[in-house]
Amino acid sequence: MNRREFLLLSPGRRKETAEISCERLYMHYLDAEVEGTTRDLFDALDEQLRSMRELRLLDTEWLSRADLLARVEPILAAFHARGGRVHR
Repeated sequence: MNRREFLLLSPGRRKETAEISCERLYMHYLDAEVEGTTRDLFDALDEQLRSMRELRLLDTEWLSRADLLARVEPILAAFHARGGRVHR
């Protein structure tokens, strides 16, 4: 599976709404750490969120790992600053 497609696996009800499984994000993050491609992973997430207005985060307990949260929070903050809404 292409990491760039992981966000769109669970589209929300509307075209501008996305759902992301934090469990799936965590698993991709672990793979990216091993492969040395974490920057690519989070760049892809940020890029995909640019076309969205709403984001629903599922299974947020998977964000409890501090190093993962440190990478996700700036992306969510930028999404929010662009007018996006995050539902946890």
